[in-house]
Amino acid sequence: MRVCLVMCYGVYLEMKRKERQTDRYAKYLVKVAKYVAKGGFDKIVLCGGHTNSEYPELAESATALKLMLEESGLDEDRFVLVEDSLNMVQNIYLGWRKFRDLKKLKQTIDCVIVADHKHILKARSIVFHLRKKRKVCRMIGQVGYKSFHRSDIHPRNNWPYQLAQAVGYLVRPKYIEDHLKSKQRRD
Repeated sequence: MRVCLVMCYGVYLEMKRKERQTDRYAKYLVKVAKYVAKGGFDKIVLCGGHTNSEYPELAESATALKLMLEESGLDEDRFVLVEDSLNMVQNIYLGWRKFRDLKKLKQTIDCVIVADHKHILKARSIVFHLRKKRKVCRMIGQVGYKSFHRSDIHPRNNWPYQLAQAVGYLVRPKYIEDHLKSKQRRD
């Protein structure tokens, strides 16, 4: 089975965010939608939970779904939502857990992780750790990475911060375990 895990970055609301934020996020989602439409994936997992305190009832993944459906032209049954994750560690881990029933069938999952280009090194660090430490991740076969540029005004979306976090994951695996158990967003 071929699966694409898409990292969502905030609640996508056309009318409720600043125009600049919405336009930049929409461009990222459109690029991702075009990629998944051509990628031949069996399932596309949109990862992102209830992270915005202004809209606690809305999950990042659910708000991105409509635009992804429109732009990709794919059927809704190809999409899976991870709505209970709060950070990138949980996005990847819980995204993979959605397919744990395949483990019983002895089927492996080949996965492509799609993220903002500044987050790819962090994703690689997370995958390296999860594959060693978590049983649910043993069914994962090949893992690929695809990045798309996403302009953002978020203060932590910068190379130094993301690089420091990726290195932190590599040298201190407990950092990843802490993020798996976290009840608050820390990306």
